[in-house]
Amino acid sequence: MNNIEKFNCLFSNNEKIVDCYKFVKKIGIKYAYNLTLREKFKDACGYKLNLTNPQTFSEKIQWIKVNCHNSLITQCADKYKVRDYVFEKSKNKYLSHIYGVWDNPEKIDFDSLPLSFVLKTNHASGQVIIVKDKNILNTKMIKKQLCEWLSENYYYTGGEWAYKNISPLVMCEELLEEGIIDYKFYCFNGLPKFLYVSKGLEGNPHDAKMSFVDLKWNLTPFQRSNYLRFDNLPSQPLVFKEMLDLASKLSAPFCFVRVDLYSIKDRIVFSELTFYPNGGFAPFEPKEWEVEIGNWIKLPINSGGKV
Repeated sequence: MNNIEKFNCLFSNNEKIVDCYKFVKKIGIKYAYNLTLREKFKDACGYKLNLTNPQTFSEKIQWIKVNCHNSLITQCADKYKVRDYVFEKSKNKYLSHIYGVWDNPEKIDFDSLPLSFVLKTNHASGQVIIVKDKNILNTKMIKKQLCEWLSENYYYTGGEWAYKNISPLVMCEELLEEGIIDYKFYCFNGLPKFLYVSKGLEGNPHDAKMSFVDLKWNLTPFQRSNYLRFDNLPSQPLVFKEMLDLASKLSAPFCFVRVDLYSIKDRIVFSELTFYPNGGFAPFEPKEWEVEIGNWIKLPINSGGKV
């Protein structure tokens, strides 16, 4: 079995991701990029990845992975340390309440936590446990899951450099109300150009709804095929202009970043900064918009400029 076959076998047999990235570390990161970027890109996007002269949005996200290695990206991809960045830009106005942070799940004192809360890791995406009633919580299973998550590193499984040097932590945050809507702003050199509105992403993805809108709240001519659109688009938040201003401030240092926010009864809550949406493996449709949106990303000449 050659290296590519071995790597694919690990994933096809649903082995722990930690086994995959240990293997990738062994064979070398340059070869890992070939496996996790070029091969996966072709499968996901349907065309060969061009890192020499990237044109499409998805190609440029891969280029940013490989070439934009700035410590500010690492800080802002870290769901805990990014809070310092948000505080610097906006004081404490938009941050959720945090109950605790631990480098080892065994240190979590569940008795000291409120009845409901959210547990999540700081170094990954989608690693979230929603706790509505801690009295019926299986803490042993929770700690086991968290330990598995802390052992992962997206750098070795998806070439996502931003996560490489993040020290894994478990965070406990306030549980926001159910059924809240996400507002995710796609920002280019500090300019929000469009966003998507979504609901239900924290549950069953097949039930989630997502619609892309422009800044005038009109549906865009492009979409992603992996989510259903809203039958009735939610109303624009009353604090939409304030959300735009915040997205502009937070995205200013970067050639591209997605600023993820919530609006809860006109309270804006910061969620996260996303540098590689869907790892850059979820192209826009129709295909011509992949190029159009890609044109909005002005890649830095070197990593000393915008990142």
